Amino acid sequence: MFFFRILVSLIILYTPFLLSQTIQSAKICETVENLEPQNPKNKFEKGERAYCWMQITDAEPGSFITLQWYCNNELEYSYNLKIKYETMRTYAYKTLRKEGLWRADIQSETGDVLKSMTFYVGETFKPIPLKPYSSLGDTSLRIDRPDIFYSKLIGELAESPISIQQKRLIDEIGEWLKSSEEDTVNYVSAMHDSLGFVQRVYKNAFEIELPDSLGRIFFYGEEVYKDDLLFGDVVFFSDTLEEEIQLTEMGIYIKDDFIVHNQSADSIKAGISHLNNGYFVNRYAGACRIFN
Repeated sequence: MFFFRILVSLIILYTPFLLSQTIQSAKICETVENLEPQNPKNKFEKGERAYCWMQITDAEPGSFITLQWYCNNELEYSYNLKIKYETMRTYAYKTLRKEGLWRADIQSETGDVLKSMTFYVGETFKPIPLKPYSSLGDTSLRIDRPDIFYSKLIGELAESPISIQQKRLIDEIGEWLKSSEEDTVNYVSAMHDSLGFVQRVYKNAFEIELPDSLGRIFFYGEEVYKDDLLFGDVVFFSDTLEEEIQLTEMGIYIKDDFIVHNQSADSIKAGISHLNNGYFVNRYAGACRIFN
């Protein structure tokens, strides 16, 4: 019993050091000079090197972190980096011999993912494989007044402390949903698809120009898993869920698995749908976050 108490005490004393490792900053970049990242980017050519640079704080000297490189969700290489100082900058690189969606995971000694970054190699966009997701039944709704439904759905968020960016996006989406069909026609001119809708929302709310394709927007933001979706995240869908998925639709996540999107190719009226409805549940392909 005495030995057991000593062992438990040692574990309690040692665990905080393992869990306190913090990645203050990390980047995927073209190279590293003088321990500083050079030309961070998320698109590489096959055969190039990708450098993973990181700044570590609150670490225990003598411990280590693990850097794992994945391509299309398959582990390609794993490398342990020894921690020499409590605060330090370090890096590792990988020669990219395959095309596809790559991910660099930085893990603590305990296996916790401290930072995950995605980038792409090659020309053809290949989203991450779909995670298993069971339908809760057909919860599709015909929402005749999406503006009223949106106000109720977003009410708690709008009344809580939020960032200026969130407030702008809440108001912008609300304006789209309140617009009559004629007003929407005048407002967006010749915009008739989901890409144009998301581009216009972000341009009007933040005065930024999103890329001109669904795949480029996916890599413009930070990858988000379905269980971690937050208001404002951009969600993507595909009509062909084969090995090489081609993105065909997109929308903006609101709350409680509801999204706002352009209703169809023949419509220029924004609408609200549920991720578990008949169309979206079997076509979800990924998501990204434009703003943290």
